[in-house]
Amino acid sequence: MRNYLRAVAAADTDDAEAVTDKLRTMYIDNFGETVRIRADGRVMRDPYLLQVNSPQQAGSPTDHFQYLKTIPAEQAYLPAAQSECPLMKQ
Repeated sequence: MRNYLRAVAAADTDDAEAVTDKLRTMYIDNFGETVRIRADGRVMRDPYLLQVNSPQQAGSPTDHFQYLKTIPAEQAYLPAAQSECPLMKQ
């Protein structure tokens, strides 16, 4: 909601199309992670690759995952040029 309100203020209107266009040009706060929204609506965030711990690997009852690496958004998602979304064709 905060990002939407920031976009409304930046666009100086609450017109849905103008606010959507503004959101796609802004960096968005996604729970402390800075992301952007592509023209097709895809939120471009870097996903994490995690491995589930076996019961033997778990050091505590809440030790569920082992972090392996962060995958850059540009590698994790279909490139914009290959998108079939009509919004990308405009």
